[in-house]
Order: sequence, then C-alpha cells, then structure tokens
Amino acid sequence: MPSRVLYLLDFSSYIYRAFHAIRGLATSQGFPTNAAFGVTNMLLKVLRERQPQYLALAFDSKAPTFRHREYPEYKVHRPPMPEELGLQLPYIQKITQGLNLPQLAMEGFEADDLIATLVRQARAQGFEVVILSGDKDLLPLVQEGVAMWDPMKDVRFDPATIREKYGVSPEELVEVKALAGDASDNIPGVPGIGEKTALKLIARFHSVDNLLSHLEDIKEKGVRSKLAEHAEQARLSHRLVLLEDEVPLQVDLEDLRPGPWDREALRPLFQELEFTKFTQELGFDAPPPGDFQLVQDQTALEQVAAAVQDAEAVSLFFLLGEQHPVMAPVAGLALAWAPGVGAYLPIDGELKPDLIWQAQAPMLQNPDIMKVGSDLKAALQVCSRFGQKLAGARGDILLASYLLNPARYDQTLENVALHYLEVNLPGSRELAGRPTAPPALPQDLAVQYACQRAAAILEVWPRLEEELVQEGLSPLYEDLELPLLAVLAHMEARGIGVDREAPIAAKVISYRSLGKLKATYVDALLKLINPATRRVHTTFVQSAAATGRLSSRDPNLQNIPIRGEMGAQLRQAFVADPGHIFLSADYSQMELRLLAHFSKDAVLLQAFQEGMDIHRQTAAAVFNIHPELVSPDMRRQAKVINFGIIYGMSAFGLAKQLGVGNRLSQEFIQRYFARHPQVKAYLDNTLEEARQRGWVTTLLGRRRHFPQINSSNRLVRQEAERSAVNTPLQGSAADIIKKAMLEVEEALSQAGLSARMLLQIHDELLLELPQKELDATTKVVRQVMEGVVSLKIPLVIDLSAGPNWGDLSP
Repeated sequence: MPSRVLYLLDFSSYIYRAFHAIRGLATSQGFPTNAAFGVTNMLLKVLRERQPQYLALAFDSKAPTFRHREYPEYKVHRPPMPEELGLQLPYIQKITQGLNLPQLAMEGFEADDLIATLVRQARAQGFEVVILSGDKDLLPLVQEGVAMWDPMKDVRFDPATIREKYGVSPEELVEVKALAGDASDNIPGVPGIGEKTALKLIARFHSVDNLLSHLEDIKEKGVRSKLAEHAEQARLSHRLVLLEDEVPLQVDLEDLRPGPWDREALRPLFQELEFTKFTQELGFDAPPPGDFQLVQDQTALEQVAAAVQDAEAVSLFFLLGEQHPVMAPVAGLALAWAPGVGAYLPIDGELKPDLIWQAQAPMLQNPDIMKVGSDLKAALQVCSRFGQKLAGARGDILLASYLLNPARYDQTLENVALHYLEVNLPGSRELAGRPTAPPALPQDLAVQYACQRAAAILEVWPRLEEELVQEGLSPLYEDLELPLLAVLAHMEARGIGVDREAPIAAKVISYRSLGKLKATYVDALLKLINPATRRVHTTFVQSAAATGRLSSRDPNLQNIPIRGEMGAQLRQAFVADPGHIFLSADYSQMELRLLAHFSKDAVLLQAFQEGMDIHRQTAAAVFNIHPELVSPDMRRQAKVINFGIIYGMSAFGLAKQLGVGNRLSQEFIQRYFARHPQVKAYLDNTLEEARQRGWVTTLLGRRRHFPQINSSNRLVRQEAERSAVNTPLQGSAADIIKKAMLEVEEALSQAGLSARMLLQIHDELLLELPQKELDATTKVVRQVMEGVVSLKIPLVIDLSAGPNWGDLSP
C-alpha cells in the first residue's frame, strides 16, 4: 500500500519569488497581478500534477520571532514590502481560500519553523513529506522519506542529490550557514569565511561545536584565528539558523486535506484579475447545451439553407487544418443564426462538398445577411477557394476586441467569449479526452466544438459592436480595419514567388556560423512553399501588435534579413513571375515626419518642407557646427538621437547606443530640445495625457492602453512611459500605411493596371506587376501614397524596382 504523502508549501517565500520573477503583469486597469498570477500558476501546477491528498500552506507571521528577541538585527536589512505586492496579498488570500487549501501560521514563528515541525510530526506518523520550496534554508530537513521540490524550476532534492551537490549531508547545511552567514537574513556568521570554506570545514568536522572544540587541528592560521576570534558569533548564528521543530501547532495531520474548489468564489476573482488562462483551466461556465444539428443528408441540408436565408446575421466557423487557409484541409463549417441554434456541415462527410456549397451559396452571397466570425479573413479565403463570394462580411470579433483594448489578453475566440459571455469554450482535448487536433475530432464531437464557437461568435458580436460605438472606435473599424481585412486576404492568397534553386543552401551549409540563418529562414521557407503555385503565403495578423502594426507569421516575411551578403542573397530567392517585376514603395522617415506634424515644431516643419537632410541638421545642432562640416559618423549619431527621441530613450540608453558617456549623451538631448522646444512640449503633454487617461491615441483614433503608466515600480513605469510617447507616432504610421494599402488597391483597379500588392513590411509595400506597366504603376502608387493623408509636411516615398526582392534599384 502506498504511503501517505504530505505536501508542505513555503508559501510566503513563493509569493515574493513570484513577485520578482514575473515583471510588469497587470490588469487592463493597471492593477498589479504578477505575484497573484505566479502563485496561482504554481498552486494549480501542484494540484494538477501531484493531486495531493494532504497539503498545507505555511506562512510567516507578522510579529517578531524568537530570533528577533535574541538578535535584534535579525533580517534588519530586509526592505519593506513593495506596495504593488501588498495590494495583491488580499487577492492571494482569497484565491487560496477559494481553492480550499489548508493554511498555517503562528505568531512568533516563521514558515520554515512550521514546516520543520510538520516534517517531524508527519514522519512520526508514517507520512512521506514533499517540501515545496526554492529556499536552501529548508534543505536541512531533507532526509529519508522527506524530499524537496521546487515546482517553479522543477528541481528536486533528496539526500543523495544534496550530498552530491554540496559534499555534506542535508542536516550539516545548517552548520555551513552558521559559519558562512547569510546577508539576506543579516546572520553574521564568521567574517572572512564564505560558503566554500565553510563546506570544507563542515565536511571534516560535521558541526560548529565540534569545529570550535578542535581549532588546534586546523592548519590554516588565518582560518583558525578567525574562528577563535568569532566563536561566540558562530554559536549565535547557529542558534539563529537552526529550525525550530517544536512549534506548538494545534493541528491534526488528517485535517490537512485540500477541499473542493469554491468555483463561485474563484470565478469573479479570476475575471477581476483577468486570469483567463486559469478560468479556462478550471473549466468554469461551460456554454449551455445548444440546439446544434449535424447535417448528414440532403433534407437536413435544405432545411439549414432555408433557415439561414431568413436570418439577419449568420456566424461562420470553419474547422481547418493547420496550414494557411489558401491550402488547408477543410473538415467542416459550423453556422449559427439564432441564440443557441446552429448546424455543422462536414465537408468531408456523407454529402459531396459541391452540394454543401451550392446549398449555402444564396446565404453566403447575400450582402443583406450580415456574416460574423472570429477570422473573417480566413473565411474569405476558404470561400474563394470553393468558388464562393462571401458578401456582407462585417463582424470580426477578434479584430473588434483588439481595437477596444489590444493589451487586455491574447486575441483568441476563447478569451473573448470568456470575457464577454463568461463561458469557457471546451477545447478539442477536453471533448475527446486526449490531445486531438480539432479537424480530427469525430463528427459527434466536431458538431459540439464548432457549433459552440459559432454560437458564441453570434452572441458576442452585438456587445462588441456596441462597445466600439461607445468608445468612438467604429470609424476606425468600419473605414480602415474591416476593409483592410479583405485586402490582406487577397495579398495572402497571391503569395510571393520563391525560386527553390536559389535559397543558397549549399553556401549556408558550408558555414557553421550561418546554421541559424539556414534553419530559421531557408529550411522553414522551403517547407511552406505551396506545391500548386510554388509561392509562399504568409498570414498577416491585424490583432497582435499593440501599436496597430500588421505582423506576419508562417512565415514571417517582415523579418527577412535586409543587411549583409547572405540577407541580400536570401531576398534574391523571392522572385517575380516571368515578364513581371517587383516594385517597392517605402515611406521616407515616416515617424520623424509625424513628430513634426504633431509637435508643430517650426524647425522640423521647415526642414521637411524644404527637403533638408534631417539627420544632418540634427548633427549640426548637437555638435554645434555648420551643417556642411557634419561627418558621416556625426550624421549616424544624429540619426540615433532622432530616433531615440521618438522612442523615449533615456540619457543612459542613448549613451549606450552611441558609445559615449552619460554626461555627453544628456548634453546631446539638452541641445536637441533647445533647438526643438515644441518637440519637448509635445512629448511632455503626451506623457501627461497618458498618465491622466491611461491611454493615448493615433492619427485615426486608435487607442493603446497603458495600465502601468503610474506604477510604483520605476522600471515598469519607465517602460510604459517610453511606449506611451512612441505609440502616437508608430501607431499613426501604422494607420497611414494601412490606409495607403486600401487606396492603392482601389486605385490600381480603377486604372486598369495589373499590379497587385504582395507584402507590407512596416512602412513599405511590395508589389508585383507586368514590367511593361512599371511607369504607369509607379505614377499611381506615388500619387496615392504621398496623398493618403494631409499633414503639415509632405509625405515622401522611395520607389525601387527589380526582378527579385534582393535586387531592387531606384
């Protein structure tokens, strides 16, 4: 019969460890949650992996202990509890209560003493013990039947591992600490004797008392004299570090059993703290059973087709394979058209796919029936693959949720449903009882998985739509992000041509130092080439970057190296079709121009209006010389300063970038602001608005929230301040390039030109076009991109063309 096992958590220590290990985590309202998140994560890990029958959380007491009475300087150097941690303690207490975990504390004793006492009692009653801690102070308790496990680092100690690591037995570590002392607890030890020397001494003499009784056996004169001089201090230190295992705890070990979770208490706690990860893990609030139909015959197919034709709105959820939507296998389509009412149409089931698409075509192509989804871009692409035009696609819940607060959580359907509907959508693993990819679910489970998601989409969209109106974000959604979604779908479907024979594999292999380049780019790209088109199809994500920038994944074509010979060769592998050419249109110094526009700084405005070299002008100001005397290196440093100002860089950060001293970098910043006082005023005003409102806006009204802008943690606060200063510039640049994409696509179509956009890389668009249309396309692109918004200074684009991405020239 297996032995009973008691798990003892050094909980006070874990709270501090979690607070320092996880930095900057806070709710969307700015309330710190890093410690609460860390300890909750640790507790759930223990409960999930060990399923303990006996467990207790040991806390330090607030009152002074017997060690303080004997040595008033004990732990005197410990700093006071950080304010951000103190705010979280009531929540941590409520979480442990909600998880129904036994808790122990006693005035005058530390958590370590409680654990030592429980270890003694448990062993006497035949229990095995696992101490959960990362604190070396508890290692002396390890013995036969007692192990120590640190779940945060997943490290385990038993007597053998301790002896192997330290060369002494676990109980002898007390003696080592008594000699070496402990600065964190202000235990003096013996001055001049560190842990290495202490380990050698105790390995030989085994205890402080025995060591002090045999000083004549120590050959090292310096060590012997230190021990003789500080013998009483060593004995005092020994008393301080020795764990008390006779704490008068009035507890029966049988009472130390975790109870059932109080889900009604935990759910609002986790929602308030925005712990969507834990809410999902604990399986709160599964969606109510719906009226979901599995369509397997012609009659049912016709009934569903008739029902959706009368709906005002229909949600779509495609069950896709892992590949890009332009080539991923389609397992099925879930539709929902009324609360809790929906149907699942297996594309690979009894009915032929053509019949399914034919039956749904009237609904899909009817613009008066609003279509909503969690990824309308993918829905557009899948419908296009099967010859269907998806009209009336107006509600993308992830895009809307992202605009409302991009930093609130990862933009997933599960998180949005949890936040707005307070339901936990079961995953494929929960439904199947084992790890299973959603498209591989049996049809009876697929109908639940897909239809519950379709129903959640339909229910959550009106709430998101209403919130967009309330927050004044509807124009940004309807006029920019939603129409851009269709443009991105076309760009992804077009892909970009790749010459397999050109990814330079032979050269890369010959240089071991370039192995990362090969693995990261060459090998990955080769695997992602669509065999039917010999093109690569990236996925553009609108709901990831907090600044509003598009991101690219699978593969990330925004991150292809641009510098160096190998980067150039890698880009040369991206080729235009025969008879075609690439055209790059790149906004020049976009963020600096936006700084001039927002700040209305007279010097900046004049420089851009007259086409001056802005970096040369800055160099002349900070180095106090005539512009014509500026060297290339001075211009390079001025460029760093210009962009450092945009990104809110400190004097220390700037000094590091420039390779100069802090005093000189501070002088550079002062000279810059002396020349551009309106820039300084603009940056200060932006920061003050962010502190007051908690968010900043971009040119087109995009918001980014900064919950940590008033944090008491200096590093966290400064990072939020830097981002708050930069976001109106970087976010407005994102607005402009997105608006340019919409207008370029429309202008090319109206002009009857064949050019089409393939990629967006930050401030650059890459197009593919027939070579004979280069002049006409260049004219249209320049006119549209430079006139897309009206600023106080002109927008300028740099144009270059070539047969591949690596060989573009003006």
